[in-house]
Amino acid sequence: MDKQKNNITKNTISLAQALATIDKHLSTRHLKSHDCPVSQAHGHVLTQKVFSRLNLPPFNKSAMDGYAVTAEDRRDLYTVLENIPAGKTPTKPLKPGTASRVMTGAPVPENTDRVIMFEHTDNGSEQVKVFKHSDKTNICMKGEDIHTGKLIYQPGINIGAIEMANMLACGIHTVRVYDRPKIAILTTGNEIVSDPADLAPGQII
Repeated sequence: MDKQKNNITKNTISLAQALATIDKHLSTRHLKSHDCPVSQAHGHVLTQKVFSRLNLPPFNKSAMDGYAVTAEDRRDLYTVLENIPAGKTPTKPLKPGTASRVMTGAPVPENTDRVIMFEHTDNGSEQVKVFKHSDKTNICMKGEDIHTGKLIYQPGINIGAIEMANMLACGIHTVRVYDRPKIAILTTGNEIVSDPADLAPGQII
């Protein structure tokens, strides 16, 4: 028994040796790659750099619900020109004494200097009374988060939900990824059986 145990120990290699052997055999092998829709890329690994195709945000937009006004136009009462919900674009230019009612995420008129938040007004629809002015612009500027052509991901990253969302937001719909490797598991041993019907004392599935 001791002799058999010594032979087993003698023939056993360490984990480091096993990993080195695997690395040696795989070092000259390269996974193939393919183009993959970003919507199906979860769990894949990028092979190439990814650059944004868009500015984010793509336009100057309001950071909150409020009233867009021009530069240095601070007064207690404004005439409301129009209502701009998210997804719509302004149709009337601002001028001193006027304001446009804008929702969070909506484009602001071209010459907007700041957005007065609803909480600082009486929320009027035709005229709006302002109770408090602030130096905050409350505007997200075009390209503030990322510019067109900017590198957003390096090769070798594992694509998860966040990466997918970011790439789609940047106008990227297809990426080059590595093919997933096929892995085979070989189990050995007299104690191993594959069918529960064959399970005998001392054996496992």
